[in-house]
Amino acid sequence: MVRIPRAHIGGDEFAAVLFAVDVGEAHRRVATFHRGVSDGLAQAHVPAMACIGACIVVPGGDAEVAMAMRIADQCMYEAKAAGPGGLRIRVPFATGAAPASVFPPMVVGAA
Repeated sequence: MVRIPRAHIGGDEFAAVLFAVDVGEAHRRVATFHRGVSDGLAQAHVPAMACIGACIVVPGGDAEVAMAMRIADQCMYEAKAAGPGGLRIRVPFATGAAPASVFPPMVVGAA
Protein backbone atom coordinates (compact mmCIF):
# COMPACT_ATOMS: atom_id res chain seq x y z
CA MET A 1 0.00 0.00 0.00
CA VAL A 2 1.32 3.44 -0.95
CA ARG A 3 1.00 6.12 1.72
CA ILE A 4 0.16 9.54 0.31
CA PRO A 5 1.08 12.62 2.37
CA ARG A 6 -2.16 14.51 2.92
CA ALA A 7 -3.72 17.20 5.06
CA HIS A 8 -7.20 18.46 5.84
CA ILE A 9 -7.41 22.11 4.82
CA GLY A 10 -10.96 22.81 5.99
CA GLY A 11 -14.56 21.87 5.31
CA ASP A 12 -14.54 19.38 2.48
CA GLU A 13 -11.09 20.37 1.19
CA PHE A 14 -7.98 18.21 1.50
CA ALA A 15 -4.47 18.37 0.07
CA ALA A 16 -2.37 15.44 -1.08
CA VAL A 17 1.20 15.25 -2.36
CA LEU A 18 1.84 12.78 -5.18
CA PHE A 19 5.31 12.15 -6.58
CA ALA A 20 6.08 11.26 -10.20
CA VAL A 21 9.12 11.13 -12.49
CA ASP A 22 7.58 13.21 -15.29
CA VAL A 23 4.50 15.27 -16.16
CA GLY A 24 2.83 12.37 -18.02
CA GLU A 25 3.13 10.10 -15.00
CA ALA A 26 1.93 12.93 -12.75
CA HIS A 27 -1.22 13.31 -14.89
CA ARG A 28 -1.85 9.55 -14.67
CA ARG A 29 -1.28 9.48 -10.90
CA VAL A 30 -3.67 12.39 -10.30
CA ALA A 31 -6.31 10.73 -12.50
CA THR A 32 -5.80 7.41 -10.67
CA PHE A 33 -6.09 9.19 -7.30
CA HIS A 34 -9.31 10.87 -8.48
CA ARG A 35 -10.74 7.54 -9.63
CA GLY A 36 -9.79 5.91 -6.33
CA VAL A 37 -11.49 8.61 -4.24
CA SER A 38 -14.57 8.57 -6.48
CA ASP A 39 -14.80 4.77 -6.43
CA GLY A 40 -14.33 4.72 -2.65
CA LEU A 41 -17.20 7.16 -2.18
CA ALA A 42 -19.43 5.11 -4.47
CA GLN A 43 -18.57 1.81 -2.75
CA ALA A 44 -19.31 3.36 0.64
CA HIS A 45 -22.65 4.58 -0.75
CA VAL A 46 -21.72 8.18 0.04
CA PRO A 47 -23.94 10.49 -2.02
CA ALA A 48 -21.05 12.72 -3.11
CA MET A 49 -18.51 12.94 -5.92
CA ALA A 50 -14.91 14.14 -5.77
CA CYS A 51 -13.93 17.33 -7.59
CA ILE A 52 -10.16 17.58 -7.71
CA GLY A 53 -7.82 20.36 -8.74
CA ALA A 54 -4.13 19.65 -9.17
CA CYS A 55 -0.99 21.67 -9.74
CA ILE A 56 1.93 19.67 -11.10
CA VAL A 57 5.29 21.06 -10.04
CA VAL A 58 8.29 19.88 -12.04
CA PRO A 59 11.85 19.64 -10.67
CA GLY A 60 13.84 22.78 -11.39
CA GLY A 61 10.67 24.78 -11.95
CA ASP A 62 10.14 28.16 -10.38
CA ALA A 63 7.45 27.08 -7.91
CA GLU A 64 6.63 28.11 -4.39
CA VAL A 65 4.43 25.88 -2.25
CA ALA A 66 1.94 28.67 -1.50
CA MET A 67 1.54 29.52 -5.20
CA ALA A 68 1.16 25.85 -6.17
CA MET A 69 -1.55 25.46 -3.49
CA ARG A 70 -3.40 28.54 -4.80
CA ILE A 71 -3.29 27.16 -8.34
CA ALA A 72 -4.50 23.73 -7.20
CA ASP A 73 -7.29 25.41 -5.22
CA GLN A 74 -8.35 27.44 -8.28
CA CYS A 75 -8.32 24.24 -10.34
CA MET A 76 -10.57 22.57 -7.76
CA TYR A 77 -13.10 25.39 -8.01
CA GLU A 78 -12.97 25.16 -11.81
CA ALA A 79 -13.53 21.39 -11.53
CA LYS A 80 -16.51 22.00 -9.22
CA ALA A 81 -17.95 24.54 -11.67
CA ALA A 82 -17.68 21.96 -14.47
CA GLY A 83 -20.00 19.63 -12.55
CA PRO A 84 -19.88 16.75 -10.07
CA GLY A 85 -16.81 14.55 -10.32
CA GLY A 86 -14.67 16.99 -12.27
CA LEU A 87 -10.87 17.01 -12.47
CA ARG A 88 -8.63 19.88 -13.56
CA ILE A 89 -4.83 19.76 -13.74
CA ARG A 90 -2.32 22.53 -14.46
CA VAL A 91 1.43 22.49 -15.04
CA PRO A 92 2.16 26.21 -14.66
CA PHE A 93 5.85 26.26 -13.74
CA ALA A 94 7.40 24.12 -16.48
CA THR A 95 9.16 25.68 -19.42
CA GLY A 96 6.96 25.13 -22.45
CA ALA A 97 4.24 23.68 -20.23
CA ALA A 98 1.15 22.32 -21.88
CA PRO A 99 -2.08 24.20 -21.19
CA ALA A 100 -4.30 23.06 -18.35
CA SER A 101 -5.88 19.68 -18.82
CA VAL A 102 -9.60 19.47 -18.33
CA PHE A 103 -11.18 16.11 -17.71
CA PRO A 104 -14.94 15.69 -17.96
CA PRO A 105 -16.87 14.70 -14.85
CA MET A 106 -16.52 11.00 -14.07
CA VAL A 107 -19.50 8.74 -13.65
CA VAL A 108 -18.79 6.43 -10.73
CA GLY A 109 -20.47 3.15 -10.09
CA ALA A 110 -21.29 2.67 -13.77
CA ALA A 111 -20.86 -0.74 -15.34
